[in-house]
Order: sequence, then C-alpha cells, then structure tokens
Amino acid sequence: MGPASNAMERVITDLTAKKVGYDSSASGIMTSGGSLANLTALLAARKDKAPHNVWEEGHNEKLAVLVSEEAHYCIDRAA
Repeated sequence: MGPASNAMERVITDLTAKKVGYDSSASGIMTSGGSLANLTALLAARKDKAPHNVWEEGHNEKLAVLVSEEAHYCIDRAA
C-alpha cells in the first residue's frame, strides 16, 4: 500500500512475465491469496467481455464460467 511495495510488485510481475515469455508490454498485479486472485481474474474477464459499464448499468449479455469439478470453492462464490 505504498510506493515501495508498488515498485516491488512491478519488478516481480515484469520478471515473471519475462520468464513466461511475454514481451515488455505485459503487466500484472499481485494479490494476497488465491481467492482474491480468482475474483480479480473473473472481474477482468467480465470487464473485457461486457460491452458497457456493468458496475453502473448492469448487462444483459450471457456470460459463463467453465471450470472442472475440482475448481476451488471460491469460484462459485466469486461468480
């Protein structure tokens, strides 16, 4: 929650992206755990697929989340 942690997050996400093989335009964020990471991923996916401001207007698009039976319980809660 401060300048030092923001800089460290940038270094770690840049290093991770490079190791995975992404170019320098890749970025990311770090979360405190898997549940928050899954929720963040679902919010990012919805923002990408929902055509307008879902926070203020809602949407009528049919969106789906497809996971296996072994998916973590937080996926149901986040969806």
